[in-house]
Amino acid sequence: MCKYNYKKDDDEEKEKEKGKGKVKVLFQKIKEKIKYMDRNDIIMMIVPVLLLALLLSPYARTNKKAVDIKVQNQILSKEQLNKNVEVSMNETSKLNESNFEVFVSKKVPNRGLIPIKSSDFIKNNNKIILYKAVKTVTISGNPEIIEKLNFNISNNSNINFKKNTIQIELDSNRHDNSILNLQINPELLTKDSIINDETLLTIEYVESYVE
Repeated sequence: MCKYNYKKDDDEEKEKEKGKGKVKVLFQKIKEKIKYMDRNDIIMMIVPVLLLALLLSPYARTNKKAVDIKVQNQILSKEQLNKNVEVSMNETSKLNESNFEVFVSKKVPNRGLIPIKSSDFIKNNNKIILYKAVKTVTISGNPEIIEKLNFNISNNSNINFKKNTIQIELDSNRHDNSILNLQINPELLTKDSIINDETLLTIEYVESYVE
């Protein structure tokens, strides 16, 4: 007759809870120390951590809850696309998936979104490749970030500035991909935005056709 050791299970559960408690206390202590650090110290501390995370995990960008997608209907992440046979990644999402989180509209597959986070600016991960079929790009974000954002694009385009957005209409006759390069002053990165790796900008694009 097999006897099950419930006491052992209880002990294991207690050890797990104890371990979780220690981790929670450790993170709390780190958070308390960060409160008294200046922005440059935080950046110097976070950069090696981010690089280590990238080396250890190719799936470091799996947290989708931090992204506020407010424009498209039924947006699918890259991971969801792999499970959905009706929708495939558009060309721009394919070109950027190794460096950014990418999202594609389920109803309009040639439409997509790329969030730009604090860590992207810290690591100079700020170049977005726009497939040659992209006809419009909208940069959205905090008005202060939008106002002080430096950017350039490698092809001729019409640019329209608004309070919370920058709208770009690309030359429809171009035959090459475009590069959108984004730069912001590190002084604009608050402690909270760095610690929480907040999404500072969203890049929405529309391709004129789907291959």
